[in-house]
Amino acid sequence: MKHITDAEQTARPCWDRPGEHFLFHYTQADLADAIFEEQCFLVPNRPGSQGYGLYVTNIKPGSRPDDFILKTLFAFGRDALAIEGVVVLTRDSLPFRRVAARSFFHAAQGGTTLDLSGLLVGSGRRDRGTWRWTAGIFS
Repeated sequence: MKHITDAEQTARPCWDRPGEHFLFHYTQADLADAIFEEQCFLVPNRPGSQGYGLYVTNIKPGSRPDDFILKTLFAFGRDALAIEGVVVLTRDSLPFRRVAARSFFHAAQGGTTLDLSGLLVGSGRRDRGTWRWTAGIFS
């Protein structure tokens, strides 16, 4: 995966542009890389609070402390590794329904592979506290 340089990171990310809206799927860094590279999401065989499917949020990376994100998304049911990676999806990518103030859900059967080609903007991974992004985040 091609990551942008530190100098390129001074540009504004896509979600900071006026009128732009995106959704974020937080996960482990290696899983975020794989989702973006493969352009698909394998629905876990373990249901979440709303059942099987893809969970996303409108919480922008870096906008809230880790404890807030962990509590809001996982009710502290996961450790900080669960938010070290993120994939960024267009707002109109899949039919999501709101399940909480900051959480959205797309139902799909466990074990199903969701095709996300054309729906992913980019991905990021946190490295020693600094987010590293794929080029699509800043284009």
